[in-house]
Amino acid sequence: MKKIFLLLISILSIKAEAQTSALAVADSLFQLGNYSKAISFYEKDVDKSVYTLTKIAQSYVGIGANRKAIPYYENIVLKDSTQLITQYELGKLYYKTKASEKAFNCFKNLVEKDKQNPNFRYQLGLVQLQAKDKKHIESFRKTVALDPFHLKGIKQLCKYYLKKSSWVSFEKYSSIGLQNYPENEILINYKAQACFNQGHYKKAIIYFTKLYETDPENKFVLYRLGLSNHMLMQYDDAILFYDKAIEQDSTNGDYHTQIGLAYLGKESYKKSRLHLLQALVFNGVKVDSEYYNLGIWHKEQKQYAKAMQLFKKAFKENRYNYKAKFEQAICADNYYKDNDSKLELYQDYKLYFEGKNKRNDEIVAARISHFKELIHLEGNTNQVKKVASE
Repeated sequence: MKKIFLLLISILSIKAEAQTSALAVADSLFQLGNYSKAISFYEKDVDKSVYTLTKIAQSYVGIGANRKAIPYYENIVLKDSTQLITQYELGKLYYKTKASEKAFNCFKNLVEKDKQNPNFRYQLGLVQLQAKDKKHIESFRKTVALDPFHLKGIKQLCKYYLKKSSWVSFEKYSSIGLQNYPENEILINYKAQACFNQGHYKKAIIYFTKLYETDPENKFVLYRLGLSNHMLMQYDDAILFYDKAIEQDSTNGDYHTQIGLAYLGKESYKKSRLHLLQALVFNGVKVDSEYYNLGIWHKEQKQYAKAMQLFKKAFKENRYNYKAKFEQAICADNYYKDNDSKLELYQDYKLYFEGKNKRNDEIVAARISHFKELIHLEGNTNQVKKVASE
């Protein structure tokens, strides 16, 4: 009996040593990133301790097999619900695999257990955003309230308020972010866009210039620097940046449109026409705007007949292009001798587009009144001539 007892102890000891040895090998493989082999050794742990289950889950995450990691984390939480770190990792995996409801419940539970943890709030916000729950923004706000240095939370808030054009809230969180992370390119980008969208072009140039200095070949930044200078009528600077953008993407019709308009502003008509024609070629989908721009080009040179043809083409391509209809009437006003034809175009504009542009409406109303008066006077004059001849 004693011999049997000693034999059992010996066998158990050997098994324990084997398991210990297997775990040691597994840990070594894990540290070296050889996750698949590490899993094969961790699986030899018959007892499947919390440590082993955690390592297997982490190994699966290491090789990108997130769904295979989930059951191991779930097993740990089932054994011990106080394992907050495991619940946190499980929640992130639910989020990554788009199991939104499970992820929400997981992070909601974590928030209830630790209301002062900003990252629990942030992860909850991500899950709500994934599920298109409007309350996600409240979770991000609470994240930053708990930790003003929470960069990811600040980025989410800035992105949201930029998209919504909620400038007071945007300014609040972008200021917090840039105060703590003045060199963060994403926050600088958001700030630059916000300044541009509000028409603060001088400020936009300051922030876009910072981005340009770190990434001088960024097409978006080059184009926005061109537009910002263009809006300030700083045509030479605008052309400089449009040229750089065209160097990066020579077939972008928008770039050619804007540089063409900038040259038009400088009265460099040959260069303007060249780029506007290129825009017409490259921007086939937006052909109405390119016809319109070419029409403006001819109008500026008092080539009213050609301009009218182009505005007519622009309107034919896009029946909602009220600007083309308006400019066609203006050109006719300068070109036609027949007051009835002029009046007809202005009346057409009033019929279909009144209310689209206040300035246009004022001009159209004044010209309609003027031509009606002229036509009335012409009628009276013709009547007098007719009576006199009789």
